[in-house]
Amino acid sequence: MDREISIYRQDLSSIFLAVPCRACDKSHAGQRIAYDALAIYVVPLRGVAILVPVPSKTVTWKQVSLFVLSGVLVVIPLTNWTMQGLHLIFGGQTTDTWSFAVMTPIIEEVYKLLPLALFLFFSRRATSLSLSDYVLLGAAPGIGFQFAEELSRRLTQSHYGVSFLGGKTLHWELFDLFPGYFEESFIPTMMNVTHPVHSAMIALGFGIAYRYTSCLTRWVYVFPALLLCWAILNHAAWNGQNRLPDWILTIHEWTGEGYRTEGFFLLLLMAGLLKDYWICTVSVNGCPFFEAKPS
Repeated sequence: MDREISIYRQDLSSIFLAVPCRACDKSHAGQRIAYDALAIYVVPLRGVAILVPVPSKTVTWKQVSLFVLSGVLVVIPLTNWTMQGLHLIFGGQTTDTWSFAVMTPIIEEVYKLLPLALFLFFSRRATSLSLSDYVLLGAAPGIGFQFAEELSRRLTQSHYGVSFLGGKTLHWELFDLFPGYFEESFIPTMMNVTHPVHSAMIALGFGIAYRYTSCLTRWVYVFPALLLCWAILNHAAWNGQNRLPDWILTIHEWTGEGYRTEGFFLLLLMAGLLKDYWICTVSVNGCPFFEAKPS
């Protein structure tokens, strides 16, 4: 076991942080969750900025990589086919407000969650995943989706990410916690976070709801539903900021105009990890998850 813990430390040696643990007797579960918390912090650096997925102690590189590929090979084609089908049925153009500012945000935010939903349904591993796993598996399709979407637009649009009045709108700065976000450089009034942040936040909300539905009520599933609605609202407000009804933009303003999303996600992540850490270190029955890493 000491060798196993030393491997975890080597994997995250670049963080230069060791977490002391008054170990639970069951496989140092408290120390495991502490290191998974660090693995999550690497996600914006290695998973979003340079598009390299990061595994946890219960999800392999292969699984996370397949989730990233699903964002490219599954989510984007499904989104495209769905929008084409809607236009075939109802007519109109892709520049219509109902298309790019209403249906596109709804379909994209929902479809990015499909790989995780299918994985949970067929693997029956919902209770064995840590909350950090939910974040990783939720963010991974968003990483693939954003990579393919941005690559295709940069190849077809010479000035993608720049507007005439707003200046630079797509930001990829080295020291941003979550790079790839949208915000006008000149007199910004709102922002929209990167695709993986929205999908990771919703997946984390679902993980919390599923994990603790037994000690709360099934109404706890309203929480991830609200997170999904929040993500759709942020996405829709950015796409249609000059064309949506005022009441939608007013609700968007009440929710922080996109600026509160990152902070809320980080607080939610820390709260979930601390809760899991407490369960693993205090529970007399040991840790209910973090079993052997699958091959």
